[in-house]
Amino acid sequence: MLSFSWKITYFIVLSGAFVILALVGASYQNTSGIFYSLIYFLVLFVVLFGLFVGKRFSRPLKRIAKAANELAEGNVKSRANVAGSDEMGQLAASLNKIAQAMEKTHQEKETLKHSVAMKVSFIVRPLHDTIEALEQKAKNRTMEFHKANEVAEKMQIDLLLKEAELVDLKGQMAKLMVRKSKKMITEEV
Repeated sequence: MLSFSWKITYFIVLSGAFVILALVGASYQNTSGIFYSLIYFLVLFVVLFGLFVGKRFSRPLKRIAKAANELAEGNVKSRANVAGSDEMGQLAASLNKIAQAMEKTHQEKETLKHSVAMKVSFIVRPLHDTIEALEQKAKNRTMEFHKANEVAEKMQIDLLLKEAELVDLKGQMAKLMVRKSKKMITEEV
């Protein structure tokens, strides 16, 4: 596919060739070496003029297209640097206004996003503090529970030991009672 500058060049060269052919056709009988030299320079001029004009018209369009593509890709700082008050300059100025509006909207969006984040943080902070306080209370209660559980286990062991002592004392008492009753029986007899 031909670029825009080549399309313009092609159109100018075809127009020039038509003019040259018309000149040659009109004076075909009166052609001389100077006439052919003039035609040669005229063809060369038309080709160079076509290239020059094609580049001159396509350069601003390429800048505008590049800026438009960058905007489409999300670069809101992209601008089309085309000077002039012709249609190309007006198109570039319009594209730059669109880019400026997009950049302003993007900045407002970022500011709003930051503002919302600050508000959410302001609202959530007390909840976060409350959650931290509750977590600390839960940790403290868990530690208290473990300490109370350890104390209860020690008391249970002490209770079992005391019960064992009590059983032992009961056994000793029963032995003493048996001895005493034997002693009393023997004394009575």
